[in-house]
Amino acid sequence: MSPLLATLGGIAVAAIPGVIVALIGQYAAYRADEAKYRRTILTGRRLVALELRANLTAFQDFWNAINNLDADHNTTDPQKHLEGMAYGGLLSQTPPHWSFARWETPDSETLAALSVDEVERLEQVYVDLRAFNDLFTTIVALSPEERNQINQGGSVGRFWGSYYADWRARPFAQLNQLANRILSAKGLT
Repeated sequence: MSPLLATLGGIAVAAIPGVIVALIGQYAAYRADEAKYRRTILTGRRLVALELRANLTAFQDFWNAINNLDADHNTTDPQKHLEGMAYGGLLSQTPPHWSFARWETPDSETLAALSVDEVERLEQVYVDLRAFNDLFTTIVALSPEERNQINQGGSVGRFWGSYYADWRARPFAQLNQLANRILSAKGLT
């Protein structure tokens, strides 16, 4: 055998263990990256689920609290219920601040961990929470004209809760619809 072939054969035999070690190292790095990617997906999904659960719990607590402002619990007559809530202190209530951080700034891995149905459900809940805050703020804010009518006395001043319930009947019905949709929302598992 020629010395050139012997040298090339020796190099090939010596290189094979190095190539095998490099391939094993590359495979191990790939597996570690894959495991890290799976943990990132699961963690992101879990954080979104926890944020949603906290928001839904805070909403339910708030909704129960403002409904309990009506001492007579007139749940069968929405207008009387709103009147009772007004007399119970509804106008001084402010809704909780919802957390949107995990939902609004997810990385692509987090979104990849959610099904299309879950993304649509989450989006609807967060849209509803924002709409609830806007509508609730509108309901509890009195216009200057309404304040003047209440402050002038007379029947409006004396029975202001009844007048207030008349003024806010339609938006309160919308608020109830939003609240029912939010309360029926399902979390992520």
